[in-house]
Amino acid sequence: MGSPWLNASPMPASTSSSAISKPSPLAMAEAAIAARGVKVLARRTDVAKQEDVEALAKAAYERFGAVHILCNNAGIGGSPGASWELSLDDWRWVIDVDL
Repeated sequence: MGSPWLNASPMPASTSSSAISKPSPLAMAEAAIAARGVKVLARRTDVAKQEDVEALAKAAYERFGAVHILCNNAGIGGSPGASWELSLDDWRWVIDVDL
């Protein structure tokens, strides 16, 4: 199966810049976007960890000088079963990642 970035429509234009953070296939997505002439920053980021998000933000500012649009594409469902049956730790994990 291909990368969602490769199958996305429309792809970022050559006049835009993109910062992406997808664990896999990160290198393939970065190469596909860069091949279209877009400045891209690909970095593995755990959005539930503040230090990871801050490191991505710092790297994006250093690379691009500004960030105009943010898109959180992270999301998990937690353990199988009904949400009211999740343990407190699982519930916090889902909230930390999804929000």
